[in-house]
Formats: sequence, structure tokens, C-alpha cells
Amino acid sequence: MDKVRIEIILAEYKKLNSETNQRSIHQMQLLYFSFLIMGALIGGWAATKELSLLLVSPLLTAFLVSVWKGHDRRIHQIGDYIGEHIEKQLPDLKWEHYLRIKRHKGKFEQFMYIFLSSRNIFLVVEVIPIIIALAVIIGKAKELNTINYALLSLAMIAITFTWLMLKYKFRQ
Repeated sequence: MDKVRIEIILAEYKKLNSETNQRSIHQMQLLYFSFLIMGALIGGWAATKELSLLLVSPLLTAFLVSVWKGHDRRIHQIGDYIGEHIEKQLPDLKWEHYLRIKRHKGKFEQFMYIFLSSRNIFLVVEVIPIIIALAVIIGKAKELNTINYALLSLAMIAITFTWLMLKYKFRQ
């Protein structure tokens, strides 16, 4: 392979690597933003005792998860492309190959990685306001009005949606 071809492949590799880094940064920003939303809504509830503020949190987080998942999908697609095309042309590049081998080792390691990953932080961010809302409903025997009942139902759907989005890999 001539030097010009190698430089073209390396330039493509660098561009794809840069895109992966940017998408990872955006993913972390979405995660931080979900914490910010949860905290603001819990703070708003604490000040106003308006239950709907707690119940809307999972809906907003589910939206952020769908954006996060879009970045996740593209990062994996880039990794697949690098592993299947670029690393085959430049055998000295082995990062994606290494990750694929590492991915299939140790069930306990995989479990802990998945359990402690940012994916599950989104679920925690969704569930905390619901736990608070349910404690308020049960503790004070507060009746749900129609809007809060609808929001609680939508929140449960949003949590299920989030769990499904994060559990399954939607690769092409």
C-alpha cells in the first residue's frame, strides 16, 4: 500500500475518532442535563408541593435518553466501521479489535459495567422523582387529579421506554 493511501486512511480514522469523541462528550452533557432537570423539578416541587413537577421528570429524561441513544448507536457504528474496514487495511491499528475481544470476557465484569454505566443512571434519574411522588401520594393519602394520574401513567411508560432503549442494541 502506498504512502498516500495510508495517509488517506489515517485521516479518515482521525476524523471518525474525533466524531466519536464529540458524541461521547454530548452523551455526558445529556447525562448531566438529566441530573439538572431532576434537581430543578424536585426543587420546584419542594417549594410549591405541585406533584406534577415530579411526574413530568421521567418524560423529559426519556427524551434525553432517545438523543443519548442516537449518539450511542452512531458511536458503535463508527467502531464497527473502523474495526471492519480501517483496521483491516492498517493492521497496526488494533483498538476496535481489542475491544471486541474484551467485550466477550468475564460475565461478572460485563454485568458490573452495564449495572454501573451511565445507561442506568438515566433510569435512576427517572425513578427518584416517581418514588418521591408515590411516597407523597401514599403518605398523605393524596388523591391524584386527572392530570397527575395521566402524568403518572406517562411517567411509567417513559421509564419502560427508557429501559427498553437502553437494554437493546439497535445497530444496523
